Amino acid sequence: MINSGKRDYEKARITDVADRAGVSIATVSRVLHRNYPVSDETRTRVSNAIKELNYTPNFMASRMKNRKDRLIGVILPNLLNDTVMHVAEVLLSELRKKGFLIFFACSENNKQVELSILELFRSSLVDAVVASSVLSNAEMFKTLESQGIPVVLFDRYLGEIDWVGEDGFQASYEMIKYIINRGHRKIAVLKGLGGTSISLNRYNGYLAALNEAGIAVNPQYQLQGDFSEKLAYELTRDMLSNLKQEDYPTAIFCANSNMAIGAIDAINEAGLRIPEDISIACYGEIVIPKYLRPRPSCVRQDYRELSKQICRLIVEKIEKLNDEADEIPKSPARIVVGTTIFEGETVADIR
Repeated sequence: MINSGKRDYEKARITDVADRAGVSIATVSRVLHRNYPVSDETRTRVSNAIKELNYTPNFMASRMKNRKDRLIGVILPNLLNDTVMHVAEVLLSELRKKGFLIFFACSENNKQVELSILELFRSSLVDAVVASSVLSNAEMFKTLESQGIPVVLFDRYLGEIDWVGEDGFQASYEMIKYIINRGHRKIAVLKGLGGTSISLNRYNGYLAALNEAGIAVNPQYQLQGDFSEKLAYELTRDMLSNLKQEDYPTAIFCANSNMAIGAIDAINEAGLRIPEDISIACYGEIVIPKYLRPRPSCVRQDYRELSKQICRLIVEKIEKLNDEADEIPKSPARIVVGTTIFEGETVADIR
């Protein structure tokens, strides 16, 4: 009997098989999945290493072994944001045209939930992953790529992983500059989820515009809304309750459309008018019937172009892997999709 050098209670890993066979993890994955061409000589080496190490793929890998369909796992941060759902709709349409099946999962902006989903994906359920991630580092995604599962992130940026998104700093800066140019100097902000790149970029854009205009940051106007409609409502309500009317902000900038809806509810509940009493603007469009007024002022996102770039990039990575490239290219792509300022009707001119 060949001694693998491992104790009885230590289960062999896919990395052990790759080392024993002298191939990459991606190649072992191909042999296990039978979904990409591998030479007979390579397949034999990998098969022998599996036997020698008594390596047992997890149950999901075994179940998916003979699957012919190509499946892409997509992780969405929530199901309430209009832009996120538009992106999901276009991804579904575009990837199905190219012969892929799509598995949608929702992290609920929760790191542990997202890690659980990624562990499921890592168990060989999917051929590739697309995610708007809430994680603070790229380690899990690098692990996926080391195992031959291509990854493309969108919206939220993490280093070393291909990404498609927007210049949230510049877009937020331009929105705040527009508000300032209409005479506002008391501008509150509902910030996004702490620890995510988009939240930081959008908030820094807000700060940069204030600084350029010589406007001091008012701590009472800095609200941590975490992209939540409910929390934004509560924070806006409490701010209006705790301030004298003369100290109210004249405008509120929300880092996403969900929080704008919550803020609007609180403003209306307080008996105030938009934009006559308090103006409001947000990052991302609030979808309302065209006949309703006022039209919300916002940073308008090009979700169709965003989705098409995600599709192009993930399909390109899958095809490169299919072309017998043992490793996914190490230079991460950075694709920036443009935004526009929609002036709308909810930012009053108070000059």
